[in-house]
Amino acid sequence: MLRSLALSMALAIILVPAPGCKKEKPAKEDSKDNFKDNSKDSSKDRSEEDPKEGVPHSPKSRTNGDPDRAMDPASRPAEGAGKTLSAKDGTITVTLPTGDGWDCVDQQGKSPGGHSASLVKCRRKDTQEFYFLMAKVYNVGKDDIKPAKELATQTFMATYEKLFSSHRIVKQGPATLGALQGYEIRLEMTHPRMGDLKKTERVFIKDAQVFVLSGEGKAEVKARFEKDLNAWFENTRFQALAD
Repeated sequence: MLRSLALSMALAIILVPAPGCKKEKPAKEDSKDNFKDNSKDSSKDRSEEDPKEGVPHSPKSRTNGDPDRAMDPASRPAEGAGKTLSAKDGTITVTLPTGDGWDCVDQQGKSPGGHSASLVKCRRKDTQEFYFLMAKVYNVGKDDIKPAKELATQTFMATYEKLFSSHRIVKQGPATLGALQGYEIRLEMTHPRMGDLKKTERVFIKDAQVFVLSGEGKAEVKARFEKDLNAWFENTRFQALAD
């Protein structure tokens, strides 16, 4: 249950309409930039998919992909950053978290509007350590193009309102991904089964593509992997941003 929950939460905001979103009181803005494969294990078959998103799982999980496959050299993580995993379609390359206990997968599919979507996700194998890192990119129609801040603070909040019994932005401010300017939010949420959770999410826009980097999990677990989250933000590369 925890594993399928993590996947549903990870896929939930690929493309969600904003109308009806409950607006949170804006948090203090911080101007400083500080801010499909799937697998089976002994505890749960994670082959489910989120029917709203329609992003199917590919047959296997991979823990170390080929960083050269379909990736321009400029889009690869820096040398010495560690082992990498590339999405099967070549759109994303991440540096794997350090240490044991991680399971990493990639998925590709279509959003409800029929646009392409791809993600790479690394989560803790131990079900008591509910925490995952996510990198995803998806396309939107020209009528759905919005500023990164609006997506982060309004559009995505509509989904979180459905997933969590409560949620609030505790910090927000600009973020960068290479030369691209985006927006970051930090959230505190309460889930009916999981309890208190925290999330840090960065959102970037280029033309009709949306790029999202995030880390989410139990509050006490997230604090232990802050270094991995920072490395995830620093080392993830998107093929579309290689130019």
